[in-house]
Amino acid sequence: MLRSPRSRAPRTSSVRKLTLAVDVGEAINPDGVINQIEGGAIQATSWVLKERVRFDRQRITSTSWTEYPILRFSEVPDVEVELIQRPEMDPVGAGEAAHGPVTAAIANAVFDCARRAGARSSDHARQPHRRNGD
Repeated sequence: MLRSPRSRAPRTSSVRKLTLAVDVGEAINPDGVINQIEGGAIQATSWVLKERVRFDRQRITSTSWTEYPILRFSEVPDVEVELIQRPEMDPVGAGEAAHGPVTAAIANAVFDCARRAGARSSDHARQPHRRNGD
């Protein structure tokens, strides 16, 4: 959570829309590539905004899905994927191509919004629980 000097209330982050461009060379199955990128983008969004394993000094305490936070369907952003078709290139696969860039883009957006709002935070934007003592 981020706190603005203008307001003491904590703020949470959300993502409404993601637009991704992907180049995998020749896409043998374009729909499959798009599905893979969409799924990875949603998973990365959940990692950044919600997911974390809870633990105490001795063990992991989040031992069931009810105790492990993930994005709810109502929180899943719209995802648009632009596939760059390059049939002259060898296919390179889509794998988990969306995870790193989406994580970085969300972290940069949170940092930029916080900076514009005058918030001060030296912690990584992905770990709001460290700022509220949880």
